[in-house]
Amino acid sequence: MVAGVVALGVLTACTTRAEITRPRGTIVVQTPHVRPTAVSPPSSPPPRPSPVRLAGCHPRTDTIAVRDPSAATTARVTRAWRRIDAWLDAHAPRSARSLRNPAPDASIARLQTRLGRPLPPDLVTSLRVHDGADATTAAAFTFPPFHVPMSARDVGREWRMMCGVVEDLGTQNPGDWKPAFTPFAQAGDGGELYADHTGQVGEYFAEDGTHTDGYPASYAAFLETTATLLETGRPGPSGFRAHPHDGVLDWKP
Repeated sequence: MVAGVVALGVLTACTTRAEITRPRGTIVVQTPHVRPTAVSPPSSPPPRPSPVRLAGCHPRTDTIAVRDPSAATTARVTRAWRRIDAWLDAHAPRSARSLRNPAPDASIARLQTRLGRPLPPDLVTSLRVHDGADATTAAAFTFPPFHVPMSARDVGREWRMMCGVVEDLGTQNPGDWKPAFTPFAQAGDGGELYADHTGQVGEYFAEDGTHTDGYPASYAAFLETTATLLETGRPGPSGFRAHPHDGVLDWKP
């Protein structure tokens, strides 16, 4: 039986009952009753905002069929990927092998249906060239400096996850991420690249929110910039340049 407890500012003591909560239940012990000195009550934590429901995160389930992008968009995106593929084949073949085969239109249609809207045409064309890259391998291809392109399936999962985070945090949205964003590449630290409703490419990171500084106004232009950085070895806006080694693409300052 516990004979007493240590406390600050003991003035008087008498035997009383006290309940102690343990992980395995509640036990009753006899403890001295102590009258502590006056202390300031702890400040209350700020109230947690109530979850919200964003209409953009809960679209109708009508199937959205894939429409063929224009010939100009198809040619532009395909040409950019051919440049990237050619550089990888010559300098980083292991990273080249991490790029997946084209996504079937059925997968793209399921993604559009989940998002409740058509994808940007240049992203549709890109998925028809490569359905993202295998992020489980250390040799995975990355957009500068460390974002792995996602498959159509993973784009839908990332979008759904981000919608859940924003809705759960209520008015305290992480950065200014919006359901109209389409994530297309993901970093290991939780950051992502996205295209907004206008096609503008941007970057999201939880601690920093979203920004578009240094990113082009379309996904097609983003691919072209990536190809140019690979071919020239120049650093991009992030200050990183392509650094192939042992058949793997890396980006270093």
